[in-house]
Amino acid sequence: MATTIDGNVTVITPRAYQTELFEAALKDNCIVCLNTGSGKTFIAIMLIKKLQHQIRKMSLGKGGKKTFFLAPTASITSDTDSDTDLYIYICVQKMFTVVPLVKQQSQVLRRHTSTKVGDYTGDDNVDLWDRVKWNIELESHQVLVMTPAILAQILQHAYLKVEQINLLIFDECHHATGNHPYVQIMRDYVHKVDINKRPRIFGMTASVLHGKCKIGQVETKIKALESTMLCRIITTSKLQELTKYSTNPEELLVPYDTDDSTLDNQVRYIAKIVPSIVDTKNWVEDLPDEADTTSLYSFVSSYNPSNKKLFKEYIKDFNATFQVLGGYGLYVMVIASINALEKVIYNDLSLKQAKKELFKQFLERLDTMRKELQNAQQDKWKPLSNHSKFSTLLTKLHEDWSALGHNKDSFCAIIFTEKRCVASALSTMLNVIAKDDQTFKFIKSDFIVGHGTKIASALLHTNMQLKKQNSIMSKFRRQEMNILVATNVVEEGIDIPKCNLIVRFDQIKTFGSYLQAKGRARAKNAHYVILVNKNDLASLKYQLETWSFIEKYLQKQWKDRNVGNEKDYIADESLSIVRPFVVKSTNATVSMSNSIQLMHWYCSTLPQDEYGIQLPLVTVIPLPGIPGAVRVSIQLPSCCPLPEKITGPKAMTPNRARAATAVLVCKELYELNQLDENLIPAKYQQSRHRFQDASLDNSDDDAKRRLEIENFNTAEKILRPRKLPNILNQSHPNNNQSLYLFALITHPLPPYKAIDIFGNVRFGILLSRQLPTLPHFELYTPYGIIDASIKLCSRIKEITQEEKLKIHHFNKNVGKWVFEINNSNQKFNASISNSGYLLVPINANNVASNQGFDADIDYDYINKVTQQQRKLSKIDITNLRALNNAIVTKKYGDYPGMYEVTEIRTYRSPQDTMLGEDDCQKNFLTYYKERHNITIVDTKQPLLLVKKVSKRRNMLCYGTDYKFVDNSNGDLTSKIEVQTVSNNIIPSTCNDDKSENTSSKITELIPELCNVYLIPSSEWKIFTCVPCFLWRIESLLLASELKDVLMERLEINGLETSKNLKFTMCLLEAITLSQAQDAISLERLEFLGDSLLKYIFAIYLFISNPKSHEGQLTQQLSELVSNSKLYERGESFGISKYIIAEAFNPSKNETWIPPGYHVQNKIEDLDGRKLSSMDGCGDNAIIYQEFRRKSVADVMEAILAAILLELGLESAKKFIFLLYDDYHGQFKTYAPSSVVDDIAIDFYETYSLHELEKKIGYSFNDKSLLICALTHSSYHHKGIVMGSNQKLEFLGDAILSYIVARYFFDHRAKAKPAELHDLQEAIVNNAHLAVIALAINIEKFLFHESPQLLNEIKHLEDILQDEVDEYADFNEKIVIWFDNNLSESVKIPKPLADVIEAIIGAIYVDCDESISIVTKKIMPFLQPRITMVLRKVPKSPVRELYERVPTGLHFEKGAVDAFGSEITLTMPDGKKLTAIGSNYKQAKEMVSEKALRYIDKQPDGL
Repeated sequence: MATTIDGNVTVITPRAYQTELFEAALKDNCIVCLNTGSGKTFIAIMLIKKLQHQIRKMSLGKGGKKTFFLAPTASITSDTDSDTDLYIYICVQKMFTVVPLVKQQSQVLRRHTSTKVGDYTGDDNVDLWDRVKWNIELESHQVLVMTPAILAQILQHAYLKVEQINLLIFDECHHATGNHPYVQIMRDYVHKVDINKRPRIFGMTASVLHGKCKIGQVETKIKALESTMLCRIITTSKLQELTKYSTNPEELLVPYDTDDSTLDNQVRYIAKIVPSIVDTKNWVEDLPDEADTTSLYSFVSSYNPSNKKLFKEYIKDFNATFQVLGGYGLYVMVIASINALEKVIYNDLSLKQAKKELFKQFLERLDTMRKELQNAQQDKWKPLSNHSKFSTLLTKLHEDWSALGHNKDSFCAIIFTEKRCVASALSTMLNVIAKDDQTFKFIKSDFIVGHGTKIASALLHTNMQLKKQNSIMSKFRRQEMNILVATNVVEEGIDIPKCNLIVRFDQIKTFGSYLQAKGRARAKNAHYVILVNKNDLASLKYQLETWSFIEKYLQKQWKDRNVGNEKDYIADESLSIVRPFVVKSTNATVSMSNSIQLMHWYCSTLPQDEYGIQLPLVTVIPLPGIPGAVRVSIQLPSCCPLPEKITGPKAMTPNRARAATAVLVCKELYELNQLDENLIPAKYQQSRHRFQDASLDNSDDDAKRRLEIENFNTAEKILRPRKLPNILNQSHPNNNQSLYLFALITHPLPPYKAIDIFGNVRFGILLSRQLPTLPHFELYTPYGIIDASIKLCSRIKEITQEEKLKIHHFNKNVGKWVFEINNSNQKFNASISNSGYLLVPINANNVASNQGFDADIDYDYINKVTQQQRKLSKIDITNLRALNNAIVTKKYGDYPGMYEVTEIRTYRSPQDTMLGEDDCQKNFLTYYKERHNITIVDTKQPLLLVKKVSKRRNMLCYGTDYKFVDNSNGDLTSKIEVQTVSNNIIPSTCNDDKSENTSSKITELIPELCNVYLIPSSEWKIFTCVPCFLWRIESLLLASELKDVLMERLEINGLETSKNLKFTMCLLEAITLSQAQDAISLERLEFLGDSLLKYIFAIYLFISNPKSHEGQLTQQLSELVSNSKLYERGESFGISKYIIAEAFNPSKNETWIPPGYHVQNKIEDLDGRKLSSMDGCGDNAIIYQEFRRKSVADVMEAILAAILLELGLESAKKFIFLLYDDYHGQFKTYAPSSVVDDIAIDFYETYSLHELEKKIGYSFNDKSLLICALTHSSYHHKGIVMGSNQKLEFLGDAILSYIVARYFFDHRAKAKPAELHDLQEAIVNNAHLAVIALAINIEKFLFHESPQLLNEIKHLEDILQDEVDEYADFNEKIVIWFDNNLSESVKIPKPLADVIEAIIGAIYVDCDESISIVTKKIMPFLQPRITMVLRKVPKSPVRELYERVPTGLHFEKGAVDAFGSEITLTMPDGKKLTAIGSNYKQAKEMVSEKALRYIDKQPDGL
């Protein structure tokens, strides 16, 4: 074929026979049969190009189509003697694919076509892909290259219709026999489509026959293939041209000598000198076939029958290698096995200790075999010179290498063996000989084998993984090695170099294998060598003559054949015992060919732990009177919502009976919503309310929504408007209207009263609308804590136009001079002010009265302020008395500061020496001249003793003016460090006071160099509190408004006054973020609300979804309480506009708008886009805040907690279902247990469960609930699968977490959120709950069938019981066990903890969902540990680690499976620590504890 380059596409000119076959393929469906290397794939490329106009229209929803190129998996095994093996075989077909073949073909298509090509294998985890993901892939590509099992899956789940395929290409299509995926695709899908809607079929093969075949069966098998594939088989008429490009090696039969008696003698000899071979075999045979706690191996808690299978596989490999390669081959195999086992034992962190011990025993036996083989001189290859077969192979390799003459570097050979173990050993032996013998130094060998199926384990070094396969094939192509020892894994498909020599080392079993291997000898003058025992030479010659006849017969049969059709297809009647189940809405199909696979896939998604794998219980029932006839019943695992046993129809083989029954099981699972509309197990479904009614037509929208959800980032910041209270909207005070005057009341709080400046009422607010009653609150001033509130004046006020203007002027001056408003976005315009009220000075009377009080606006004070032209004036040195109670500021320096005059020191002047440190021993005159270049005019003027005035404006929280101390109760209280002037302490007076720190430091200033503020110090201190006061009033009004909204939605008519005020204050706490730097924040409420939300939804899901298993409930719960969901519901509710997110700082941001001021400019959002000042919240939307999306979710949880605390649990439930309006808040009646009454009674009485009821202090009305709570998923009773405790544990976990959260919230009122979390985790954890279980002997009543669990419980009991005497009561046991620091290295069996939570869930359901009863029953068991943790609050190891090592820590997630999650921590010094937990959270805590212990052992820390 001639090659040219056209853009990025390589253009090849076809050969004449390729053109002939291409034209035939355009007319009819056909299978092209050509020799290996003759260019079959190029014909497929020509066909794709010719039909590519059908796939250029991308969208399937608009009639577009796709081309599929199918490349089969390698021939690994087809042993399907049992239903488990059938399942393994199918899974291997899908998951353990020979990826190079798919990748190889996709690369060829990309190189030679301009289409968009996608490739897919099991390594891409396509089993987990849903319809949305496949839609994206299908819409993104025009040609899809994949293994056939993947297309079968796509069609089965109705992600694609056959009618949407224009061309279906089958590589190596001779595999289309039996129940191969090729057959499934054609039989189950293509055959059932109208003939006019079927795709064009194109098959490729070098041999149309698969497996063994007699001459008389040839035509029958050909017709069967044609009818299956709906094709006719064709080849070229241009045979002479074909021979130029296809393989035609010289075929040689090379006999070798052997003596069966010699082999028998050698076996006996080896058994004599290496007795450990027989001993090891007997040791393996003695291992139990089933888990047996009474056997010698009961110490191996993780023992299971697969261990025995693994060891038997080793023994089988040893026997096979020895028979073919003798004692040295056995030695090589033993050495390789030792290395593989040691690697796993010492490097595999997930290998359980007990299993590791068993492997070590086997390893010791292998080592004994190694030593005995060495002693018998079997560790040398020299004796192999007497091994006829091996020496014949060496001779032939040397002959063909030598025959190449000057082209010896091009020598390339493949040696095919039947066994993987022989391939491995033979390759090693060749390399050893090449190293030791110069004659064979040209040999550079390696081996390649398949993945294996019977033992899917890395423990067998002959189970080769994909990465290793790729590496070896790459070396072989680059000629870094010249001999490849291989099994049939490279017989077909994979691209390999042209070989000079192909050797069949073992017997050839099929015509296809003979022909495929022969096709690999593609080099000029290549040899196809078949090694044969001389005693078998005659029979092999006959076999080869037969195959040669078949080959010639096939070449004559290709002309004028008819296309096969489905009518000629001879269906396997045993596959139609039951009709396939088809989902009407999608046409997704489950039939006998894929039902077992789907059933096992579903079981693999069920919740499971390390103590029992979730497998269906299969019972074969022989039918009397019908030889061989059986029925099969299938019982799914106990955690499955399908409790009934399903029995299928009659079949003549157990395998077919299993498959038929499995179809019925899958149908039932679909009807229970355990399989979705595409027959995907529920674990892999997306929430139906999220992705309903999706199809190919709207796949783009589905993909977009999925992407938005997956990319939801709770840490992402958003910009949202914050509204002002509605009551302040249009409440501006105007003349000639009734106005309301509210006094701003302040009272200093004892015992830390510093200066009595807050006892008198000086200010109020004036507006045209009456405010609701608001709660008192605290302000944390630099001068002491004050209680603040507002009080309505008893008389309605009216003002004139002139008075209104004066009040406007007053507010403008105060905002400019006192509040220091300098924001360009805020302008004074009282008539349209956003605040809606005005500040006024007042004269108040009878404020302390509980009745009404009267007050008047102080216009004299207003005149005083408004008449000032500036806030500062020059000091009159002749009238220094005016500086009493004054505030001054310096005229010089970069930091003029503000100072309160505390004394006028007439006894000191600038001529005096400055007081303070040694370097300041100068007089004031000298200092100011040298330091500031200032000459003091009046050298005799008195000095001013001043102290710095605090510039702090945020008085909503404690400032640096306060010290915090712990009292004896552990509560956090504040103590004011009062600012006083002490004459006994004289600090430096040369300090220029650049620091803003307020302290008791004494400073002396020169009057001449100062200005005085127009507002006295006492009034200034009050003024500085006013912004925070007003801000808090606005916040409370906002909270009050939210309260009204909630009460209306909850249909609550009204609250008693004190409760109303308390609820308002609680809501203010709920909407205040921690970033707002307020003394109150939502964090504590959010902690409680989080537990409450999970508790309520856990109840709802448990009762409303009786047909969902625990894994589905957990998934649904996670979605419902996720931050993304809460954010979505919070946004829908409109909560963002109520959130208080930014710290109060009027001089730096726009959190607060002063009275009379108006925001006029637009504000930019996070993307620089201009936002209207009215966006989102009507006229009140004038303040924008930035906070994380997660903050919205936190606020919703905090509001939920506030409702719980003030309105009760029922109102909290109602609020949740108002938010989640697509869920119904009506709880259904709990469905009874699957345990029938007579079995429940039998269990209750037989196992004396009344004793357990006595221990827990509760007698169950429904005994089945108690039984269910005690039943582990591994337990079966007389063949009946009991309902497991997983769902009750799910419920109990949420209930327990809420009870504990509520307890600590109520009893630790001053505890910070982090402390509350630590306290909760100290109680709700596996170790504590397991210890409770052992303390009341629950393990005696636990129903399970797991030897591992039994031994782990016993091990834990032995450790704990050593520390207490037999007479210790419950409280003593708990205290002693935890006081002695229950080691983290001790494994805690999680089922012990689960059963406690399950009992809690069972009590809750049994007592009609009374949380008070559950709390009363469970608290006595929790109290001992609660008392302990309250004495010393435990700290999360992760948090403690970060506190001790703030930087340099790196956590990295590792492997995760059904039994655990791995995490690795890299310390700052490079030390790596690893831990495995039941989930990543637990693993992170465990590895953090290891890190803390590591740090403690370091002499100098890190």
